[in-house]
Order: sequence, then C-alpha cells, then structure tokens
Amino acid sequence: MINLFKKEYVNEVAELYYDKAATTTILSKWQNPPRYVHLSTHGFFCQDDDIYLKNPLLRSGLAFTGANYTIMGDMVTPYTYDDGLLTALEVTGLNLIGTELVTLSACETGIGETISGEGVFGLRRAFQIAGAESILMSMWKIPDKETSDLMVRFYEKLFSGASKQKALRDSELEILKESRVKFGHGHPFLWGGFILTGNPN
Repeated sequence: MINLFKKEYVNEVAELYYDKAATTTILSKWQNPPRYVHLSTHGFFCQDDDIYLKNPLLRSGLAFTGANYTIMGDMVTPYTYDDGLLTALEVTGLNLIGTELVTLSACETGIGETISGEGVFGLRRAFQIAGAESILMSMWKIPDKETSDLMVRFYEKLFSGASKQKALRDSELEILKESRVKFGHGHPFLWGGFILTGNPN
C-alpha cells in the first residue's frame, strides 16, 4: 500500500494506492512530494554472499505490484514498465525534498551493509539522499498485527500534535504495557521493531 498525505490537507486528504495501483512508478512521478509517505509492503536486504551484486544499494529495497513476476523470472508480465522492485539505489533518484516523514512499514527496512568509515548503506540512507527529513523503519521481521496497531496509534498521536519521536515512543510504550498484561512479558519483538531517524519533531 502507498499512502500519500498531501502538504495542504494532512488531516483531510490522502492519496491511497492498493493492489495493482501500488506501483513503483507512482513514487517517481511526483511533481510536488507529499508531506508524509507511508509504504506498507515487503522489504528485502540480500547479504553480499547471497548474490553477485556488490553495490549494497542494489541489495536492499521494497516490493510493489508486479514484484512476484520479476522474482519468479517471468519475462512477460502485466506490468511491462514496472518490475515491482524499488531498490535503494532507485530511491536515491526520487524527489522527496519537503517530505517530512517516510514510514517504511515493512520488514528489515532499517538494516543495510555497514561500510567502515561510511556508515550503513541501505534504504535509510537512500531516503535521506532523496530528501526525506525523517524515516520510520524496522530493524527486524515485524509481526503484522502489532505493526498495524503501532501505526494506527503513531499517526493518531502525530496528527494530534505530538512530535514524531514522542508519537513513536508513546505508542511503543502503550503496546509494551498491553503485551505485559496479555502475554505476561514485554518482549521487544512485539513493540520495539521500529526506530526513527532524522528530524524528531
């Protein structure tokens, strides 16, 4: 799912793209980037020893409509001009200048390859290069139900005036407390998978 909150109408208008409409080409056609971008899909990061691609920005990315055809090696797809895979390298070419927050609601979107003296190369760096002020991303394979719950709480708090950092922290603490009651423990797997980088406000 691609969810775009326009600058002028953050609380009233959002462009939603589901299923066949959720293609990578939507992201590359922006004339005026939205204030918030929410991407709910599948993320991937391939280790260097898994494939022949040496550029770490080609080994991390997001899957959109049509990705299954590409992954299965089907040369004839309904999405001729869109392979359904958005690599971190392709993200660096997007126009996100003015976008306050990109939420990557997918597994392992915060990981990448650490290069000595250079930092981590992956989706986080790519979205920052593209101009996003803040990125909300996951550090491991996140559970669907808890992630959905976290996102609802996060946006409710954010659109009620909380800073991005406080909205995330308070939402995670709520789920932590509830998991202790429901499951008898507060394992971080259920609530601590997301981190925020960039501007916390």
